[in-house]
Amino acid sequence: MKVLTQSNKALNGKSQTTHNEKIINLLLSDGLENSLSKIAELFLNAAMLLERIHHIGAGPYERNAEQRTANACDTLNSQIKRRTRVPQ
Repeated sequence: MKVLTQSNKALNGKSQTTHNEKIINLLLSDGLENSLSKIAELFLNAAMLLERIHHIGAGPYERNAEQRTANACDTLNSQIKRRTRVPQ
């Protein structure tokens, strides 16, 4: 059930939801107690993606002359019982 219907349009015309919309939808649909682990997962994934972009020197699906190598992401089960993608 999607509470917010407004979304951003990507360059290819497909709609994309932002992290803020995902968090608000989780809070409205599941309540605060049930959605905290999912919200923590979103924040961890976003933080690790930013760290990976900074370390490699290029964003996802980008190439650059000074780019360092990166492998695929692994999954990590944490104490919040959710799987998060960990860049290796």
